[in-house]
Amino acid sequence: MKLVRLALTMLRYRAALMLWMFFFTGIARHGQLTNMRWSYAVGLLALGASYVAATSVNDICDQDVDAINHPNRPDRPLISGRASVRDLWTIHIAAAAVVLGSGLALGPTALLVVSLSLIINLTYSMSPVRLSRRTFLAPFILSVAYVLLPYWLGVAVAGQTLTAGDGLLLAAFMVLFLGRINLKDFRDRSGDARYGKPTLVLRYGKHAAWLVSITAALIGNLLLVAALSAEWWAIAAVEVQMAAGLAALVMLRRVQTELEELFAIGLAARMANGVLLTVLAFLTMTALRAPALHTALLVLTMAAISCVTFFSLSSRREEVIRAYRG
Repeated sequence: MKLVRLALTMLRYRAALMLWMFFFTGIARHGQLTNMRWSYAVGLLALGASYVAATSVNDICDQDVDAINHPNRPDRPLISGRASVRDLWTIHIAAAAVVLGSGLALGPTALLVVSLSLIINLTYSMSPVRLSRRTFLAPFILSVAYVLLPYWLGVAVAGQTLTAGDGLLLAAFMVLFLGRINLKDFRDRSGDARYGKPTLVLRYGKHAAWLVSITAALIGNLLLVAALSAEWWAIAAVEVQMAAGLAALVMLRRVQTELEELFAIGLAARMANGVLLTVLAFLTMTALRAPALHTALLVLTMAAISCVTFFSLSSRREEVIRAYRG
């Protein structure tokens, strides 16, 4: 039971939810989210187990850095002393076995996808490759791990293959995610600087890192609009949330203290989640052949709720900062 509880701790549900949303987006893009299949549940299990395998090995390899960046965090059991290195290796091996077993059950393409995920888990954290220490390669590899592979797995378990339409949507989400994951390094500067982790913000400064993120947001937004080719109301539902996220990025450029930076980044991340959920809802309703009015009411309501949340959180700094820190 101790190892089960440890595995659930290592799942870190916020990041796992993002993986699962991209998984369902791949299914919905092909119109296959109209009913549930056993393969979808197995795919969710494979992604969750893959993430547990990733966090376990990463915590082992980065325990010195985490001791500075994430002291006394409940989701860092190695740092808090609630788990040993041996415990995490046990969890990693067990999770990897679940991933491979799930891939075998789902077929050749799914097995390829989850195997690539496990390879990235190891090469991202472990020497001698240690992709996490590669300034420009690390964000790209994370966009592959968090966006491309979950999406591709969703397409595979739905019995479909990737198409040119998938390519444009994937490009949009990968560029948007690249801009988002680049901002994570703002939070971890203390430990990264102490142990020489060459992140973009440390090597080139805040302005350069911010410029990369806002450029990615703008390009990703254009790609997303092109990929959706939707009615004006669907584009409006996406764009109003993108505008709020961009406003948060402008705020990030202007603020000076670390807490103010984390607040701005946290707001931008909330809007990014809203955009993903809105796109998923739109694709699902389209697959269900719902009346345009019903789809419009749903996505516009989701966008309105997201924007109300944005303005509400603007006055709740501590809550946003605490949530972003994890």
